[in-house]
Amino acid sequence: MSLEILLLFTVTTAMACFTPGPAAMFVASVGTTRDTRLVAHAIGGIALANAFYFGLSALGLAGLLLASPQVYAAIRWAGAAYLIYLGVRLLLAHGGAGFATLGGGAAALSARRVFGRALVLELSNPKALLYFAALLPQFITPQAPLAMQFLGFCLITVVLDVCAYGFYGAIGFGVARFSAPGVLVSIRRVAGAAFVLAGARLVAVS
Repeated sequence: MSLEILLLFTVTTAMACFTPGPAAMFVASVGTTRDTRLVAHAIGGIALANAFYFGLSALGLAGLLLASPQVYAAIRWAGAAYLIYLGVRLLLAHGGAGFATLGGGAAALSARRVFGRALVLELSNPKALLYFAALLPQFITPQAPLAMQFLGFCLITVVLDVCAYGFYGAIGFGVARFSAPGVLVSIRRVAGAAFVLAGARLVAVS
């Protein structure tokens, strides 16, 4: 692979990673707990999901999934339902802190649960699958060893995921530190509404 291809892939993927979406909102909401361990697990769940989708694309399975309207529709509907579920729980939650609980109370603030919710959230996002399925062929050099190219691109993607969602987690930290409880409640409700709207949009285009 040439340096030019690596740089172009890095810039393209960075733009996608830093673009705000449901995953970014989730990590920022976890950041409002000001618990670095929870933020790290949220980022890990999202990065693992993206690595899984990357692997599907690299193996050619993404094309098989996307070729089946039934499978793709199921992915979209599952993603829409989960986004709406998260949004409703945020809207109904009480108090200004603890976005990561999503209305579940203090007992929900476990690293395992945050990791699982982040993983499911990103796995239920068919845009990630579409993105990697469309992106990879543009940067692959057929004459070069494919395994090394896929590995290199996957590592770049994971590093950028960590950087991007670490940035959104830091935003959540800042919001929790400098905002009054009433402001946190308003932000939580805006985030919840955004989740619901994102889910409704997936339903509308399904």
